[in-house]
Amino acid sequence: MNWQTTDPAVALTAARYQLHAAGQLVTAVGYSLLAPEADDSHTSLVWDGAYFSGRLILAAVPFRAGLEPITLTLLLLDEAGKTLASLPLVDRTLAEGLAWLKQAITQLAGTGARVALGECPPALLGHALAEGVPFIGVKPPVRQELVRYFTNTDLLLQAIATTGSPVLVWPHNFDIAVLISLDGGAKTIGVGLSPGDTSYNQPYWYITAWPYPPPPLPILAGQGFWHTEGWVGAVLTASQLACEPFQQEEQVRSFIDSAVGAAKSLLG
Repeated sequence: MNWQTTDPAVALTAARYQLHAAGQLVTAVGYSLLAPEADDSHTSLVWDGAYFSGRLILAAVPFRAGLEPITLTLLLLDEAGKTLASLPLVDRTLAEGLAWLKQAITQLAGTGARVALGECPPALLGHALAEGVPFIGVKPPVRQELVRYFTNTDLLLQAIATTGSPVLVWPHNFDIAVLISLDGGAKTIGVGLSPGDTSYNQPYWYITAWPYPPPPLPILAGQGFWHTEGWVGAVLTASQLACEPFQQEEQVRSFIDSAVGAAKSLLG
């Protein structure tokens, strides 16, 4: 798959909130029906280029939950990715989506009553969606723009995943990332993309080293810079991207390579 050109001028805030909230329904299935993992990865999702999906639930009819982001449709899928049941979320609330999940999973596996939403992510606390307002019909081109960021980043992270964790989407911040462990896990480097948050109201790529390194911090390639307020990490925002697809891909690759190298050096 080739890099898909992104347009930083497209406002994505509303679409991001809609996607983040809808994703909580998908993660509710893993949260409720899978054995807990120490890193909460049982609640994580993956992006396959067409939809976000959770882990497979073993039942008489094995299934996984999914979310098609362009139409914002909640899915139940079989092992091969075939749709078993679906629910468009536009004009429906989170509570209605959860009620549908319970009923549909009960019909498949008899365990729907156990499905519950996890703790509301801080970014959604107080948001209209969390207060019972229905999902809205954000224009498909806007949602497609948001999807491009996930698709492009997944393309880059799959290569890093050969030496790190799998590429996962985390419901807490709805970021897509891999984790590189060093010194038996005592030190880590996170590499990923946030679709936007309280730090930057736009998509941005980040590389974080743990423990956080002290200054001085080295210069980064690709117009990247260091974020140091509240957390420490290398950042490249969408608004800094070049206009051409080849230039965008090379810029992000250069930034990631530079920042990962800097993180490894800073961690010793």
